[in-house]
Amino acid sequence: RDLTVDDAGSLRRLPGVRRVAPLTVGTSEIAHGGKLREIMVAGSTAEFLPIRNFELAQGSGLPDEDWGRGSPVAVIGAKIRDEMFAGQAAVGQLVRVGDRRLRIVGVLKSSGQGLGMNTDELVIVPVSLAQAMFNSNTLFRILVEANSRDAIPGAKIQVLDALKQRHRGEEDVTVIT
Repeated sequence: RDLTVDDAGSLRRLPGVRRVAPLTVGTSEIAHGGKLREIMVAGSTAEFLPIRNFELAQGSGLPDEDWGRGSPVAVIGAKIRDEMFAGQAAVGQLVRVGDRRLRIVGVLKSSGQGLGMNTDELVIVPVSLAQAMFNSNTLFRILVEANSRDAIPGAKIQVLDALKQRHRGEEDVTVIT
């Protein structure tokens, strides 16, 4: 069975878990001021930046809102800011991502590769917005942060058990630590 936002939400209640961020990914285009480029889009939640230890150069991360809300906002990578806004402030600007108009709320500090994607070329949007953009209700991954390094083995077991229960007794996921 596919991973869903509800699966991710259920993991938030586990005792060994500090943070959970659903993640859906796809490619799209970003347009602003006559400039257009291909981008990788990550759909997630407010917890995504702290789980991945991403830092902001400007602005804020995604709003801490109901995961189903999907506010029309985006956090962009440093290279996208440089290419699309060349020296002007990006935060507060409206851009078009695919067929959506989004307001930029934050810019990531330059960091390069991570999770098999160049974060400097990433656009992060709320998970439900990304799912609507890509016409999909499934997730690529669910990122989970344990309460501590020592809590990781226990949290891994809790996550596997919880998803197995939700997936009719099938252990159909892989948990990577």
